[in-house]
Amino acid sequence: MSNPSSIPWASFGPDWIPPHENRLLLNILDSMQEFVYIKDRDGRYLVDNRAHREFHGFKSLDDLMGKTVFDLFPEDLAAAFDKDDRLVIETGTVLQREERLVTDSSNRELWMRSTKLPLLAPDGTVWGQLGIGRDVTGQKAAEVALADHQQLLSTLTDTIPDNIYFKDRQSRFIRVNRAMAERLGLDDPAKAVGMTDFDVFKFEHAQQAFEDEQRLMQNEQPILDKEERETWQDGHITWVSSSKLPLRDSSGDLIGTFGVSRDITERKEAQMRLSRYAYDMKELNARMEADLSLASELQRTFLPTRYPSFPARALPEESRLQFAHLYQPTGKVGGDFYSVMALSDDRAGIFFCDVMGHGVRSALVTAIIRTLIAELTEETLHPARFLTAVNSQLRRMVQLEWETLFATACYLVVDLAAGEVEIANAGHPSPYLLHREKGTISLLNEDPDSIGPALGLRDDHRFTSLRAPIRAGEGILLYTDGLYEVEGEGGEYFEEERLLEAATRLVRQPAEALFEGLLSEVKQFSRLDRLEDDICMLAVEVRELATEGAEATDQLPADNAES
Repeated sequence: MSNPSSIPWASFGPDWIPPHENRLLLNILDSMQEFVYIKDRDGRYLVDNRAHREFHGFKSLDDLMGKTVFDLFPEDLAAAFDKDDRLVIETGTVLQREERLVTDSSNRELWMRSTKLPLLAPDGTVWGQLGIGRDVTGQKAAEVALADHQQLLSTLTDTIPDNIYFKDRQSRFIRVNRAMAERLGLDDPAKAVGMTDFDVFKFEHAQQAFEDEQRLMQNEQPILDKEERETWQDGHITWVSSSKLPLRDSSGDLIGTFGVSRDITERKEAQMRLSRYAYDMKELNARMEADLSLASELQRTFLPTRYPSFPARALPEESRLQFAHLYQPTGKVGGDFYSVMALSDDRAGIFFCDVMGHGVRSALVTAIIRTLIAELTEETLHPARFLTAVNSQLRRMVQLEWETLFATACYLVVDLAAGEVEIANAGHPSPYLLHREKGTISLLNEDPDSIGPALGLRDDHRFTSLRAPIRAGEGILLYTDGLYEVEGEGGEYFEEERLLEAATRLVRQPAEALFEGLLSEVKQFSRLDRLEDDICMLAVEVRELATEGAEATDQLPADNAES
């Protein structure tokens, strides 16, 4: 750069500027980072500072003096600069321009912000202009980055369906996203600025939210996933899950709070309905359990706890007929039922049935059957007529259009005087006749044709009966199909053949041991601790016949309902 003292004074400015001020001015200009230059009225450069020359690639002031913007810039940009220069010279006004993109000597693009001031002579005339240019490329980049950041933030917040909001230290909204604005009933998020929760919610909820936010700013502990019940000023209620955190500025100073809330009204109302439903169901279940417990107790009263003695005057342990039973319903109530009736000192009537299905429905049918057998006492001496009457009455009472209800049953009359048992069977598994001394078992209904249809299936069916001899020391085992219709691990069923084999192995055991032995084998087969169907077993033991030494015949003729 040329020494200021060597610059011809006439080429720098008017002769009224003292030379020493000229030198001082040039030193000051060279120390500035801004681009500074002076032009005459015709737009020719008279002087500039080091920063301006380096931008244009000039090594000295001599290289620049006398040039115009048309020598330095592209024509269109130079024309714009020249227009600004003439405006300053002709009007004497200060001109400030926003950023313009220019290219330096190294083809590097910069954003410049310029200010142009008129230079006045003592008489007030404009003799030139002073120009100051500032490189704002970094600032411009930061502004662009900030604008991009703001755009990204706005796009993100306005796209998210959750409600996003920012508040100052007084809990006033300073920004909300579009979802929050719509929740507040506003068509423009900017309208929320300055509002508080007290402007939209009832006082109770607004006060609680305000206290939460003030406490958050005091202890700086976030509030996460808090379920809040919102009561709006018009009275309607919504629910949100809210998270609130401290809001800080770029210096790290706490300036407020920000939060995200999600509308969970539908889920909350569903939960409350479910809770009410669960409570109602709990109450209903409790009542049903109480009813079932009562029904269970009542049903157990249907089953004998004390058996009649034969003859009637005999002590229980001296009775010629001994009875034992095992009853295991799958629930509190079941569909298995039996009754032992003293028809005379020498004859016992034994009714045994299994109602289709399980639970309350089956238990209700057993109650109906119990009532029927109590009303048909005149037929109890004749098994075939007795089952026929029960079937006829049951059909009239439980016949439904949409469902078929039925029960398998058998009725036996054990005659100690005759040494025989007469049986009529309605679809029930054949009872076993236990020959304990021989260690064998025979079926009372060995002929399938001796078994009629289940009770409740056919109108006016007439059952038949058959007789079989029975001796002292022998017994009868009655059971329901829940004892053998049991599935094993491989899908195979236990079935009647296995049950007969197991009973034969245990035939010499007392009744209770026989029951436990059969249950044990079935459970071992199924690998279940509790079987899935009701189970009932009744054992009848003949200790002695009515006439000592009486011998029963080996075969007796069958009876039927017509006889």
